[in-house]
Amino acid sequence: MAVTNITVVHGSVVLPSAGARLQAVQWGEAVDKGEAVYLNSSNGKYYLATANGSGASGLAEATCRGFALVGGSTDAYGTLLRSGPIDFGTSILTAKASYHLSPHTSAGNIRMDTTDNLADLGTGDFLVHVGRATSARILEVDIHVHTTAV
Repeated sequence: MAVTNITVVHGSVVLPSAGARLQAVQWGEAVDKGEAVYLNSSNGKYYLATANGSGASGLAEATCRGFALVGGSTDAYGTLLRSGPIDFGTSILTAKASYHLSPHTSAGNIRMDTTDNLADLGTGDFLVHVGRATSARILEVDIHVHTTAV
């Protein structure tokens, strides 16, 4: 079975109606709506998160802080959803499934927790649970970072 990330239609992501914890942030690189991000503690800016890496820098990049609701270019300001529901605007999720940060080349992506996807984690990858789908469009963001690499 092929291991794939979900495909977010960035223009379809909508602001949640209620129950979301939001934060104004500054982007350290170009970020689109719906992408997972981490905080770079050396400059206070947010970058695309990825679960592949090693050592302290890999853990920092895997420490997902949330999802971009209002993206932007490098040094622009945007809005981060730290917890609560994110509506991807299109049916890209499987209801009741759990999702984790992708360890593959496209930073900022997530994928469903399946046996194949979890088995695909490589040495040094971090397992980062980002939430559970409440419907085909909505992910209830609840981030848990396992600090020990696979």
